[in-house]
Parts: sequence; structure tokens; C-alpha cells
Amino acid sequence: IYKPDLFAFMADEVIECLYEGKRGYTASIYHKVNDKCSQLAESLGNEWSPRRVGRALWTASRISAGGGEDLTVGGSDEQQKEDTTK
Repeated sequence: IYKPDLFAFMADEVIECLYEGKRGYTASIYHKVNDKCSQLAESLGNEWSPRRVGRALWTASRISAGGGEDLTVGGSDEQQKEDTTK
């Protein structure tokens, strides 16, 4: 079923970002992650869907893993230390 307004993009990076337990591929884990994506989409506004939230998390993770700037809200610990010493 393709319903991006209801269902998040699922990938390892999204699970690891939003699920506190061990990464897994069960319906239970998917529902928990999807619920979090839905909540985030609602708080971000009309232009956001659960699928777009999942894709944004995946994209930020892949950029960071490739050595790019950490685009997450907290940034990396190393980047935060660097920012405070300037």
C-alpha cells in the first residue's frame, strides 16, 4: 500500500533514530516508528508527511555517514565541542 500521508519510509537509519530498542524488522517496531514519524510530521506542519519525515531522517543520516556535516538538531558531540571553542 502506497499512502505516504499515513506510512513512513522505513530504513535502518530511521529505525535507529526513532526506536530505542534493538533494531528489528517486525510489525510492532514498524508501527512504533511510524507513529513517531506521524507525530513529527504533524508538529512540522502541512507540508510534512510520515514518509517525508522518514526520508529526511534517512538523508541526514547518509550525509553524516559519508563524512558530511551532521545536520541533526543536536549535531555530533565533536561538532558541538568545536562550536563552543570558537
